[in-house]
Amino acid sequence: MNIEISRLRNDTRAAARVVHLNNCGASLPPSIVVDAVVSHLKAEEDLGPYEAASVAGERTTALYRAAATSIGCKESEIAFCDSASRAWNVLVYSLRLKAGDRVLVSPLEFGSGLIAVQHAAERAGAKVEVLPADAEGSVILQDLKKVLSGRPPALVAITHAAAHSGSVNPVREIGEMVKTVGSFYLIDACQSLGQMPISVDSFRCDALTATGRKWLRGPRGTGFLYVRNGISELIDPVTSDLVTTDYLIEPDAETCTRLKIRPDARRFELWERSIAAAIGLGVALEYLLELTSINHDIYDRILELAQYAADQLRRVDGVSVWAPSRAQSGVVGFAVRGRAPADVRAACSRDGINISTMSAWDAPLDFSRRKTAMACRIAPHYFNAHEEIDHFLRVIRNLAPG
Repeated sequence: MNIEISRLRNDTRAAARVVHLNNCGASLPPSIVVDAVVSHLKAEEDLGPYEAASVAGERTTALYRAAATSIGCKESEIAFCDSASRAWNVLVYSLRLKAGDRVLVSPLEFGSGLIAVQHAAERAGAKVEVLPADAEGSVILQDLKKVLSGRPPALVAITHAAAHSGSVNPVREIGEMVKTVGSFYLIDACQSLGQMPISVDSFRCDALTATGRKWLRGPRGTGFLYVRNGISELIDPVTSDLVTTDYLIEPDAETCTRLKIRPDARRFELWERSIAAAIGLGVALEYLLELTSINHDIYDRILELAQYAADQLRRVDGVSVWAPSRAQSGVVGFAVRGRAPADVRAACSRDGINISTMSAWDAPLDFSRRKTAMACRIAPHYFNAHEEIDHFLRVIRNLAPG
């Protein structure tokens, strides 16, 4: 692979001090992202927050252009949110499900997203159905076809890449099938955007959510919502304020007579936000776009590192691995027999290695299917080195019972 790993690591100041394998939780931001955020916060200190935003100009809105480019859509189809959870929730609740509606999900759904779907459905009297899946938790397309042959669902909400394992749903094929029955199709791309190519046209989705802090390497407290033009204006948002709405005031009227909500995706935004964080997300997206324009191998790099880690873990007696035999994602779930996941994480931390743990509430459907309550996970990014994974493996071998 023709990737300058040294350059990527130099761009990531903390890479010299810590082995960071928790990129599926929150990645190490490049220095250019951190510097952009800190620079704007300093301007807020020196000038005043509103004044700093005025001086920043187009830097505060660059994220719309970069986000649109990253998933292949128009800027008008992007709404900035303070998290992917916020983006997912505002969209799901704004759909206003009705009594008797069907909602389809996969076993790989992330806990918070599943809660929002379940809550919205229960309030409306709708029913959530879990789609049949293979051994890895991915939707079985033949079974989906049978499910769709009945009453068309109002919503199909699918996680693209699992947060707790290396499983990936076939979102493009799902989209082709869902569109034939006219259902609303929503994708959670939090664990995919930044580590694999995303095309909303190819996926044929109506909406998609993404977070900044994971594979995009942006600041925490950032994310965005994509809603296809022509559809967003048909959805009445559950929240609204100055950025989403215009007052229409009749001449000589003392109060407004009606509201005009903007027709594009930004009808789902709110006016107040962290300008520094929004700038940081824009810089992170631009960094990724520049990197992929120079070298498309970064996605292969992530899969190569994940494949190497999973293969080596499988050779350790007493370690079970949650990942397909051929890597589909950079996430590798695993468990060490006789060791609590928290103890494994602590042992790694003592050796300067960041990993994370997942509990049943993070992915309740798949954890229930696997009959377990907790697991560990690692997720190498393109800036990680094989030597770092070897360091991690030595720790795991010392913990394993076999």
